[in-house]
Amino acid sequence: MPIYIESPFAFTKLMKPDGAVYIVVDTFRATSSMVTLKNSGVGRIIVVQEGSSAKKLRKENFPNYLLIGEEGGLKIHGFDYGNTPSLFYDQDFGKKNVIFTSTSGAKTILLLKPHKHVFLGSLVNLDRVSEEAVTIMNEEKSDLYIIPAGYYKDENAYTVEDWITSLSIAYKVIERTNDFIGSKNEFFLKTKQLHEKEPNTVHLLKKSPNAKKLGKLGFKDDVDFALSINKIDNFLKVKEWLNYSEIKCVALE
Repeated sequence: MPIYIESPFAFTKLMKPDGAVYIVVDTFRATSSMVTLKNSGVGRIIVVQEGSSAKKLRKENFPNYLLIGEEGGLKIHGFDYGNTPSLFYDQDFGKKNVIFTSTSGAKTILLLKPHKHVFLGSLVNLDRVSEEAVTIMNEEKSDLYIIPAGYYKDENAYTVEDWITSLSIAYKVIERTNDFIGSKNEFFLKTKQLHEKEPNTVHLLKKSPNAKKLGKLGFKDDVDFALSINKIDNFLKVKEWLNYSEIKCVALE
């Protein structure tokens, strides 16, 4: 069976099988952060489109939830935390629940409504998310779509860390199956060429534009953390799609 790696913009134009498995990737930093939050004891994570929706949802429906996330790379005013996986790893959240948003990753996840087999992929849980995806693929004879979040507002922007991570997940799946990558888009071909030239993922991505940008913003530790392959042995997937006060959102487990 083919594995497809497609940008959010291309994905919206595709015929999407109801029973397929989907993995959303936002390496720097949304999917890395949420997987880490679960690993540190967070219970429920509700993902929303933007900061204003998060604040409204907490005020009207979930007053005890933490607000976590960023816009433009920085913590949103009034939020409890930014989008900082290196900070989350050493904390114990004690089953607290979270409302989360981010510039690109959160918005990409919400594109997947109403599909049920939606996972969050990252390098920090590379093996585990690949393993869980394969389990469902084998049980239900499902296709796999991997979606690098990239820059949500710019379909021509190439976000190397999301594409390299997506390729890494695809290769891990192929190790466990007889599948192959069916994508032939420009970004995939560029990613494959980059990986063949520099197979050391960590070295390649530490030099990426977004890694340098996060470093300048003071988040070098987040870059290092997000590139810690298989640091975490858990996964997150969609539990249910929700709608509160016209706010579209999704609960993860």
